[in-house]
Amino acid sequence: MMSRVVRVWSALVVMTLVAACGTLAPLRTAQVPPVQREAVSRFELQGRLAVSDGRQAAFITIRWLRADQGDVISFDTPLGQTLAQITIDANEAVLQEANGRRTTAASADALAAQVVGTSIPVSRLADWAQAVAGPAASV
Repeated sequence: MMSRVVRVWSALVVMTLVAACGTLAPLRTAQVPPVQREAVSRFELQGRLAVSDGRQAAFITIRWLRADQGDVISFDTPLGQTLAQITIDANEAVLQEANGRRTTAASADALAAQVVGTSIPVSRLADWAQAVAGPAASV
C-alpha cells in the first residue's frame, strides 16, 4: 500500500515538473491605438502635496479651479489656512502670499520661473492633470 502511494506521488511530481518545463505560445495582443483625449475647459481639482527638502517637510492642500475666465490655485495648510494663491488669466499671473507679498508676471510659466528660479511648464499642467497629450507630443 505504501509503495503505491509513493508511486502515485512520484508520478504527480514528475508530471508537474514536465508540465512546468513546457513553453507557452506567445500571447497575441491587438494593436490598440492610443487613447485620444480632449481637454475640458473647466474643472476643479483638489488634492494634497507633501514637500520636503531633506531637513523639513510640509503638507499642503491644493485647490485648483479652472474656469473660462482663468485659473485660481490655492495652497492651504492642512487646517485650511491659505498660504498662497495663484490667479491666472489671459493678461497676467499673480501670486498672492499669506504675508501680503504679491508677485506678478505676464504668464504662469514666467511667474514660476520668477518665483522658483527655474523653468516649469505650468501652462501644460492642466493637460497633464487630465492625461491629455500636448500638441507636439508623439504617442
